[in-house]
Amino acid sequence: QLAAIRLDPMVTAGWKAMVLLSLGIIVFTAGLGYVTYMLSFADRGRSEIGLLRSMGLSRRQVMGLLSLEHFVIGIMGLGLGTWAGFQMSTLMVSSIAITDSGQRVVPPFILTTDWNYMLLIYAALAAIFLAALFRLTRSMMRLDLHTISRTEGK
Repeated sequence: QLAAIRLDPMVTAGWKAMVLLSLGIIVFTAGLGYVTYMLSFADRGRSEIGLLRSMGLSRRQVMGLLSLEHFVIGIMGLGLGTWAGFQMSTLMVSSIAITDSGQRVVPPFILTTDWNYMLLIYAALAAIFLAALFRLTRSMMRLDLHTISRTEGK
């Protein structure tokens, strides 16, 4: 039966397109969420970075601080998202893996993860992360410390 399903070009083409579409949606939503966070951080953190720079932190130290902070956020997000995906997969499959009499299906479903697709997603998210971090550090290094110090109290 599995061989017959694999030979059917309509089924194979439909599932492959669905997988690619879902990968695109995952990368888009995760990237959009992270870029939105970076924009709000840039707006909110401008005075904080200006204060740190005026206290004597070098450009390298500020870049290291920003990189470390956002690296931890990115790793935690990927880890939590991966864990949540596994939990949701188990929940979804367990709710439909029952017979017409309400008993569990024998043999039970075995969930597998295609890590090639996951590595593609992680690579795309890492590229978005690095591009956003580069843009953030570049914009933070161009801060006018005199203007920030005058407008901070308002």
